[in-house]
Amino acid sequence: MSRICLLPRAILSELRRIFLTDRDVLLVLLAIPVVYPTIVSELYERTSAMERPLVVVDLDNSEVSRRLSLALDATPELELRRRVDDVETGRRTLRDGEAEVLVRIPDDFSRRVARGEPAAVKAWIGAANMLTYGVAYPGLRAAIGALNEEITTERLQKRGFTTAGVRRRVPPVVQESRLLYHPTASYGGFLIIGVLLLVVQQMVLVALAFSVGRRREPGRTDPLFERAPFVTTVGAYLAQSLLYAAGTAVILFVIAPAFGWPMQRPAAMFLLFLAFIGALAPLAVLIALAVRDGTSAFQLLMFATIPLLMMSGFAWPLDQMPAYVRAIASVLPSTPALQAVRLLSTKTGDLSVVLPLLRWLAVQSAAYALVLVVVAAGAAWRRARRLRAALAGPEG
Repeated sequence: MSRICLLPRAILSELRRIFLTDRDVLLVLLAIPVVYPTIVSELYERTSAMERPLVVVDLDNSEVSRRLSLALDATPELELRRRVDDVETGRRTLRDGEAEVLVRIPDDFSRRVARGEPAAVKAWIGAANMLTYGVAYPGLRAAIGALNEEITTERLQKRGFTTAGVRRRVPPVVQESRLLYHPTASYGGFLIIGVLLLVVQQMVLVALAFSVGRRREPGRTDPLFERAPFVTTVGAYLAQSLLYAAGTAVILFVIAPAFGWPMQRPAAMFLLFLAFIGALAPLAVLIALAVRDGTSAFQLLMFATIPLLMMSGFAWPLDQMPAYVRAIASVLPSTPALQAVRLLSTKTGDLSVVLPLLRWLAVQSAAYALVLVVVAAGAAWRRARRLRAALAGPEG
């Protein structure tokens, strides 16, 4: 209890370090929530990979084949960069990265179309990047489908069918697709809002561990930390919490709207982020107590963002991962938090919908708090034992 009474002093000590004696901690608290989200948002500013480079080999060189080339170029997914004379040259552009899609129009294309026979068009699409493949292939199919419909309509009209008659000749089953929750299907909107939560996590973990680690470096001995490391670290977390909240506000109310990242209700998202920061407290303190210096904090934590994102089920379905990965993910606070972020960003702004995930987060936080209490009690017992041994002297 005597050490708990040191908590206000620990909070004031951390505030003095941040704003007066150790500005490097302040730099970390400012740089992570401002620089990192801005850079990532700039990288994905266009949100979707469109206008994938296309090369066409037109061996027919007819009016119909040129119409197909124009239809391909007119789709938002594709951009006609070159026309080449043979397939080998076209495939070389794929290998060299000059193009991602190669289309070969055969020399009998127009004759087959005129006779009403199937005309085969061959296409090569680079799938080294699955995102660009997923964009280019539907665009290719849409352009060919549109041209096919135009040619069929023209043929029927030449045979004397009226416009109404042409419409009655369409297939009886019509496919109509509607994208739910995220209708633009933009990659940036799908990914970045989750990355922003992990930026907040890194801000909390790195800043606290860095500050505590600096107290352990040679020449930076802190008597308060030496006396009560657990209470001092908790005080440092509480002192930094105001900057955590400020950094989160900048991310959600300044950076995210500036780039148009989806949020149904920014206020609800802000409350979720604050709940996540609070739930991180026991884990952040445990990690901070484990680092030996400021450099270790960065080495330990700065490379955790991508694994945490991948393991959470945010970017890849959790049920498709190995059982041991799912087990690890279940104890990481970022897993329920990222799932809640997905709900609040694209589906609903109602916090009641994410209550089960918040309960999951609370259970994790309670478990880490229990571990923290056990670790702190064990450390206090060992210090007391060493003190008794020192007081007893050699004879004791």
